Amino acid sequence: MVTLQKPGIKNELAQDEAKRSRLALLSILEDSKLTETEVKKANQKWSETFDALTDGISIHSPTFEIVDVNRALCEILGRKREELIGKHCFQVFHGRDCPIAVCPLKAALQDKADHSIEYFEPLFNVWLSISTSPIFNESNTITGVVHVIRNINDRKRAEKALEEFSKDLELKVKERTFELSVLYEVSNIVSYAMDYQQLLKKIMESVHKFIDYDIGGSLLFDAGTASINIRPVYPECAKFTEEVKNGLIDSTAAITSENIRSKHISEELSSPDPSAKPKEGRHLDAIYSFLNVPFSVQGKPIGMVNISSCKKNAFSEDNIKLMNAIIKQASVAIAHLQEVVAAEKNKMRSMVESMVEGIVLTDDKGNVSIVNPAAREMLSMGSDDILTTDGVLDRFEDLREKQFPQKARRMMADVLKGKTGVLSKEIMLKAHPKNTLSFEIEPIHAVGSNDVLGAVTVIRDVTKAKEVDRMKTELISNVSHELRTPLASIRGVIDNLLDGIVGEFTKEQKEYLQMADADSKRLGSLIKDLLDLSRLESGKIEMHIAETDLNMLIEQSIAGVKTQAYEKNISIFNKCPHDIPKLFIDPDKIMQVFVNLFTNAIKFTGNGGRINVAAETLPDEQVKISVTDTGIGLTKEDAALLFQRFQQVGREYGPGAKGFGLGLSICKNIIQLHLGKIWVESDPGKGSNFSFILPIKQKKEILYASKDPDN
Repeated sequence: MVTLQKPGIKNELAQDEAKRSRLALLSILEDSKLTETEVKKANQKWSETFDALTDGISIHSPTFEIVDVNRALCEILGRKREELIGKHCFQVFHGRDCPIAVCPLKAALQDKADHSIEYFEPLFNVWLSISTSPIFNESNTITGVVHVIRNINDRKRAEKALEEFSKDLELKVKERTFELSVLYEVSNIVSYAMDYQQLLKKIMESVHKFIDYDIGGSLLFDAGTASINIRPVYPECAKFTEEVKNGLIDSTAAITSENIRSKHISEELSSPDPSAKPKEGRHLDAIYSFLNVPFSVQGKPIGMVNISSCKKNAFSEDNIKLMNAIIKQASVAIAHLQEVVAAEKNKMRSMVESMVEGIVLTDDKGNVSIVNPAAREMLSMGSDDILTTDGVLDRFEDLREKQFPQKARRMMADVLKGKTGVLSKEIMLKAHPKNTLSFEIEPIHAVGSNDVLGAVTVIRDVTKAKEVDRMKTELISNVSHELRTPLASIRGVIDNLLDGIVGEFTKEQKEYLQMADADSKRLGSLIKDLLDLSRLESGKIEMHIAETDLNMLIEQSIAGVKTQAYEKNISIFNKCPHDIPKLFIDPDKIMQVFVNLFTNAIKFTGNGGRINVAAETLPDEQVKISVTDTGIGLTKEDAALLFQRFQQVGREYGPGAKGFGLGLSICKNIIQLHLGKIWVESDPGKGSNFSFILPIKQKKEILYASKDPDN
């Protein structure tokens, strides 16, 4: 049976179906528009956040193309976004056709790890800090790399300014100290009677070339002293010494009305030439002729010159005129020298008084000659205060060391006796309790000899420098503390992963985790070194003094580095005598010194090398300990920098052990905290010998108070 429909009904059904299709299509389109709007809003939000970051951010493809950059990076580089996107980063950042040697992106692609560098980019004339982190997909493939870039120009300028300021200050101090030394040497050459005596000795030697005499002498005097020099020409004439001396004293007293015998008289007998022979026929049995000539300077008699002969009527009128002319000429020369010296003294005084450093000058007897205004102000001395050695040194009353004036006297005496070179100490005076002063005594040597003519004491206010140093130490300490907590979390996570808590890893994944574990441990060690140095330099470290067996401490220290030595087949030998006395030290701190020295020796000693540890007892209850290696050795220039913090010798880019250069600086601080000292002796290619001295017995109160590295 066939059902027939009207044509109109069929058309209506078709229209309904088309209408429903259009509505469905409109619904799909509406949903699509809503999704697109949400995506645009999310992209807009991300772009706003991306551009709001103050650090420069760039995203790179694995092929070094720049995918995106934020506004901060554009400002750092002075480029527009469209000038950067799609370009290779090495072209944009370095103007090169390939990555630079230290490219962090290249390194991140190679080892799939984070990297950071600081470098100067001449293309933009800017110092940059770049931290790089790779982006991984679900299959652990790098799909991109994120750069965080900071402009560190200001920090670098500050570091350079501080370094230049320190060098400039050190250079100025050295230059001024040298000028003072030269000026003081010039002023002392003719300032004392003994210098006149040396001049008269030269005169007596010269006179014998023109006047035939057998014995001569000179006498010089001042208000309280007299000095006499007798010069026999022939050994046989020494028997006339007393006769010539008495003749000088009596003739000087007669001319000047001075009571020479009441003065403190010093005598000197010059040795004659043992091979000298008197002229043929001369009998050296008695003095028959003599000539006394007064010695005056600027019209004031200061002495007498004598020549005597065993020959009767030995001196002619011409001889007498010549002798008078020589002495007169010498007097004129001395008067001229005194004028020069006076001018030099005035020049020196003007220079010294204009210096911002405090200056105290003393002669070879320890008498104070000059205290400049800066020193008077620092020592709270009035302009009318009498300049005596005790009066000046009594002002060095250190708030941290009550007996320091007595110590300053000993320091001054050692310098003047030539027992030591430069001595320095940091002090805090009662007059300026908030300021730290640097107190430095340096000997003044005669030109061309080691004779000590006196000493110069330089006092500088180092309060600001100490504050800057304190801030640096505090910054290092704070940064280290901030790093330690997240690092502990990272190490905990890595340990859990290696223990298989989240499941097994592939061999390659496990290797990466082991690399991360090793690096995190190394970073933890570096942070520990930073904190140790910070505590040592700030004096906030606690000492635990105990009687300690040195041999046992050395063996424990060797055991702590046995694995490192084994890896390079290096032998460590303990050659410390068994009868070495026990030391009163902090065993943990001294073990840290041994471990640092052993680690350093292993690092710079080739495979199959050896390290020797030796000790010996010294006078004054001290023990000297030496750590000697067969390593690459050091130049004198490198050795001079070795114990400074953040100094590394022979560091190169590439694989191998790296650090902050703190180990030896920590050793120095620990040894100085024990009132000892440490040094190195080395030659390139001949290994190194690190030695340090420790007192056998320590006083605990001294150890806790000893925060001054120069003490």
